[in-house]
Amino acid sequence: MSLGSAIALTTRRVLDPVEGMHRAIAGPWFAAAGPVGKPLQSVHDTTSGIVYDSIRLAGTAIGLVLDAGVRL
Repeated sequence: MSLGSAIALTTRRVLDPVEGMHRAIAGPWFAAAGPVGKPLQSVHDTTSGIVYDSIRLAGTAIGLVLDAGVRL
């Protein structure tokens, strides 16, 4: 396995459980907030999803750049 592929894979393998834990911890708090919790959770989940997806994309992009041998 190349270094770039290892970085991309490691990013996903670390981030997936972290994101799951984040949602598991946050979920009960939104549920406890009652009716106002649903829209707040929607905004939270969308925002945090964008952040986690951006980190995954960065890990993949760094891996591709390293595998391609591009000098920055």
